Amino acid sequence: MAAHRYWRFANIVPAGGGALEITELQLLDGTTRVDTPATLTTSLPPTSGGVESLRDGSVGSAVTWRVTKGLSIDFAFGAAAEVNNFRMGSGASPSTFVGTLALQWSDDGVNYTTLRQGDTYVWPGPFAWTRNVVNATRVRSYGAVMSQNGDVALSVPMPPLMEPGDLLVAFTVSTVNPPVGPAGWSLLSTVGPVGSVNNYLSMWSKVATEADRNGAYNGTNNTNGQVLALASGIGTPSLESSLGAFDNLNVRTKDLPVITASGDGRLGLGAGYWTLAFISGTTDMAVSPIPPWLKLFAAQAQLRMGVAALPGMKPGDATVGTWSTTATGTGGGWAVLSAIFASSAAIESTPFPVRGMPVAYLPPAQPNPAQIDMGRARSISPGKFRRLFAETIVGQGNGRVRGFTLDYVNPLNKPYPCRVRLVREADGQQVRETWSNANGAYDFQFVDELQSYTVVAYYLAHGKRAVVTDGLTLANGKVELMP
Repeated sequence: MAAHRYWRFANIVPAGGGALEITELQLLDGTTRVDTPATLTTSLPPTSGGVESLRDGSVGSAVTWRVTKGLSIDFAFGAAAEVNNFRMGSGASPSTFVGTLALQWSDDGVNYTTLRQGDTYVWPGPFAWTRNVVNATRVRSYGAVMSQNGDVALSVPMPPLMEPGDLLVAFTVSTVNPPVGPAGWSLLSTVGPVGSVNNYLSMWSKVATEADRNGAYNGTNNTNGQVLALASGIGTPSLESSLGAFDNLNVRTKDLPVITASGDGRLGLGAGYWTLAFISGTTDMAVSPIPPWLKLFAAQAQLRMGVAALPGMKPGDATVGTWSTTATGTGGGWAVLSAIFASSAAIESTPFPVRGMPVAYLPPAQPNPAQIDMGRARSISPGKFRRLFAETIVGQGNGRVRGFTLDYVNPLNKPYPCRVRLVREADGQQVRETWSNANGAYDFQFVDELQSYTVVAYYLAHGKRAVVTDGLTLANGKVELMP
């Protein structure tokens, strides 16, 4: 990473949406502090405290701003400085701590480029240091295709939010061994054969380039697949270890192979494939336990494949999990893979955690990725971009808002499936959207538990178009904590 003379923190949003209180803000190169020679200024004067208190090495002296709109915290060096990390000191309250910000650089002090933005920050406790921010490996985005029965040329679209330098990881099913992948992709591991058709579950990787934005994984002899974009604070992530297992016992569950993480900030991935020659009814796939596993994609109908992530692994953590299926029939078997990824330049220190989902932010599970434009990341509409940004970056946490949409049909309230939106009251940002199911139930998971929310349900078949429930908070029990 090139060195630059000017660095700043901008787009600062407190966790509670109001005042900001921090005690320390230091720039680092890896784990080495580098900000002390720089001149420190702010675009807005603090409401209380002195700016120099932000780098006096003590988390006991707070600096506050009543409003943060237009606030930037600027470091001007006499010569170009390498910065790829930072750490902060918290104040007294989680609501006044940093919710999100952008780290930016400039060579002329006028035109700035964003190095890092979109992470959300966990309050480490009163007057305490955050942990290391750079060495976490995370899933930035993912794409998938539904089942393509038979030996077909599989085409899996690229994840919509991938960036050049991400590690692209593909899980595919093939009827040949060794499997054949497209040019530029490296085979990481394969396991099988399972079932009467001798299927193999394989894992591939490729470092993303600009040309991949509008591309796809184009394989042969594949029946289904998924591509994930793995990102890291330092460098391109790489496979640390993987294990596979398979059997043809026609059982409904299969334990993932156990791999133990050797350092902080690791990301575990677990993939399961269930093959069945003759299916009775539909197939559903589930991974357990949730949490800590976060199910990215799971099978429906004929697909019979699932991938889940285990973020924030630290030394000694293990990939303990079980894939299961509701499929019934004959000729079944399991192929499962466990893998651990880490930054290629990971710093062996405590990782920076993201609110509610440590050291990773993940797109919410999507019910049918085949119906979503998973490519064309640079040509999506502004409205779709805002939705993707809200769902995958903004508002992550350990909270949960759930309820029912009901319609009065004399003499009872009956379930009413409809569109439901979750709005953050601090700034009016829509952070989630879903449809309530046939029972009228909706469930917004892993939202910021420190926020206050409004739920808007749209009763489209009625003259009364919307039903609003506001003031939902953790304090009044309307925002719950994830189990």
